[in-house]
Parts: sequence; C-alpha cells; structure tokens
Amino acid sequence: TPSNGVCPGASFVFNVTVRPNIVITNPGPQTICSATSFSRTPTSNISGTQYTWTAAIQSAPSGGTITGFSNNTVASNAPISQTLTNAGTTSGTVRYTVTPVANGCNGTPFTFDITVQPTIVITNPGPQTICSGASFSRIPTSSVASTTYTWTAAITSAPTAGTITGFSNNATASVAPISQTLTNSGTTNGVVTYTVTPVANGCNGTPFTFAITVQPTIVITNPGPQTICSGASFSRTPTSNIVGTTYTWTAAIQTAPTSGTITGFSNNAVASAAPITQTLTNSGTTFGIVRYTVTPVTAGCLGT
Repeated sequence: TPSNGVCPGASFVFNVTVRPNIVITNPGPQTICSATSFSRTPTSNISGTQYTWTAAIQSAPSGGTITGFSNNTVASNAPISQTLTNAGTTSGTVRYTVTPVANGCNGTPFTFDITVQPTIVITNPGPQTICSGASFSRIPTSSVASTTYTWTAAITSAPTAGTITGFSNNATASVAPISQTLTNSGTTNGVVTYTVTPVANGCNGTPFTFAITVQPTIVITNPGPQTICSGASFSRTPTSNIVGTTYTWTAAIQTAPTSGTITGFSNNAVASAAPITQTLTNSGTTFGIVRYTVTPVTAGCLGT
C-alpha cells in the first residue's frame, strides 16, 4: 500500500520468482589416449542445464605439452567433450572448471580432470635376413617406457617350391624383442612381413611393419664314396637344391694303410664351388680311407 504520509493509496501486489539452486553430480575424471576425445556428462537437478568452462594444463607431460583444449564462454549442452593430444613422453592432465547455467542463473563451479596418455612414437628396427631354422630378433625403440607389442605376420613373398613356417600372430601384448624361429622349405628366399602395434598405458600406437627374409634350407644329394689310385685325384660333386651352393670341409684319415700313411688331403675353410677334389697319395701297402666332412654354404647360411 503506497502512502504520502497522510493519505493511503490503492494497494497493489507483485510476485518474486526465485529460481532453484542448481545441484550438479560431477561426472568425475577420465583418462584418454592421445588424439582422442573425452566425454563428460554432468547430471543436474534442473532440466535444460547448460555449461560454460575454462580449461588449463594441471600437470604437464615430460618432453612435450597437451593441445586441443579451449575455454567455452557460451553455455552449451552436455556432454562436455574435446579432443586432446599429448606430445610428451609421460601422461599429462588438463583440468576443466565448469559452471552450470540454468534459467539465467549460474550454479557453483565444479572441476574434473582429464588425463591424457602420451603419443607412442616408434623407431622401426627395420628388416632382417636369417637362415632357415634360425630366429630373428627385432627391438623397436619407443618414446614411452614399458611399451609392449602385438602383431600379425603373413608371407608376402613365397619361396619357390616350398613355404615358410614358424610365424604366428601375437594378440597379447608382450615386451621386445619380437622374435620367432622361421623355416623355409623352398629353394629361394621367402619373406614374412610383421605388422606390429605398439601398446602403452592401454593405448595403441600407429602400426608399423618390418620384413624378415628367410634363406632356403639347403638340401644336398651326397655324391657318395669314390676309390682312386695312389697319386690320383678324386672328384665329388654334391647336388644342391639351391643354385650357387659352395662348400667347406675338413678331412681326416679314417682308415690308415699298413706300413704307411695317406697324404695330400687338407681342410677347406673358405667355401668354394664344386667339384670337391684333391690329389691323394698312399705310401702304405694296403688301402686307406680319408673321410671328408662337408658343410654346404649358401648366402651365408650353413646346411647340414
């Protein structure tokens, strides 16, 4: 009722509408891999609540920083989401300070942290060539400590007249070195390519590949024994499944002749092409035998 101090005026009324307090259930922290998006959805007691926020690095990663975060000054609907990238070698944290807005009123700010795992950067160990039946060993170098690896493996170049065995996929991440024993049953080189995925802190890095070339198994047809006259040369030509096979050997008297010995034989430590030949002399009165133990060699690999 208005009054001028003497006369009362006509009464009038007005209402005061009081908006409710905004009560938020904080969605809490989240851990993500580098270059992925987080998503946080607060729960509000008021329908249609929107959010503004500021964001800042709370804990910087070693050797780098985190990018992709920004402030939001125009209230928007949930979820709160941004894509964050960690260029360092350890995890880092971005803190979001969020203000809820409903019916033109601001609620009490709340915070949550987003932990961003580092990007995995790999130095590829590159290809390797091995002999059939041998093991390769490849050790990638990672920017992130304790990186482990999964992989798939497949023949990308099959050998002639055979295949490569011994390779398999690895679905459970394991530490380096990456190693398997491969056998080539063909007559030419074959290649197995490994596609490797690095894993650290529950995050996958970018896959990389390396090739393992497997030399063929050397299969020899033994030319067998020979009998010669004293002072003559023998000639033995092994047959190999691999073109260009060469041979080393050792030689020793297996059966000595009576009243004498055999001379003219020697070892050959430097692989040479067939035929295998030497001139042998028996100074005794009975026959004698020299045994040659021959090792076939192809492309640096030893056969049986």
